[in-house]
Amino acid sequence: CALPISLQVNVRLVCATNADLPAMVNEGTFRADLLDRLAFDVVQLPPLRERESDIMLMAEHFAIQMCREIKLPLFPGFTERARET
Repeated sequence: CALPISLQVNVRLVCATNADLPAMVNEGTFRADLLDRLAFDVVQLPPLRERESDIMLMAEHFAIQMCREIKLPLFPGFTERARET
């Protein structure tokens, strides 16, 4: 049986939604106090489908990061055929 204990933590949340949270608060389907805590620093980004030039940059970044993490040789980059796809 675990004993209840208090821990002090320092966390950051990154949340994303396509829902209209203020409208949901008005409808009573989302808590106003939670929206108030989440919405103090809002960053709005267009979806990737509207930023196609970012897709390859992100894919290369994550491919390089994955190679480092699993100790593979340095990622040489995507082939021209892969880039066109």
